Amino acid sequence: MSRQLWWYYKPLLSRFVSHKQCYYSQSKTLITEGEGLLPFTGDLYSSAIKHGVASLRNASSHLQHLAETRKRKLRDTISAIIEFEAGMKSLNQWLRLTEKAVELSPPDWEENTMKSR
Repeated sequence: MSRQLWWYYKPLLSRFVSHKQCYYSQSKTLITEGEGLLPFTGDLYSSAIKHGVASLRNASSHLQHLAETRKRKLRDTISAIIEFEAGMKSLNQWLRLTEKAVELSPPDWEENTMKSR
């Protein structure tokens, strides 16, 4: 990975991981606290808490899947940029070599003009 891309990618990835860990610890705490309240509540509140806990689990699972997908897309994008950068570098080298070859050989139009005079 090129240094410029790594300079951008590394803090982005570390921020992503820290936010992800913070979110999961908070959601885990909420789920645990909700399940801990169940024995002390009546039927009406118990079903509401169960529904809330299930909803939070579903949202957490969905966000985890979404976060992993975005992380994979970010890595794929970085890989594509690196490949593009390498392709541009080889194209630039090829152009330099071609320009040198063209400069070494005289242009055809100059030869034709000289011969006709």
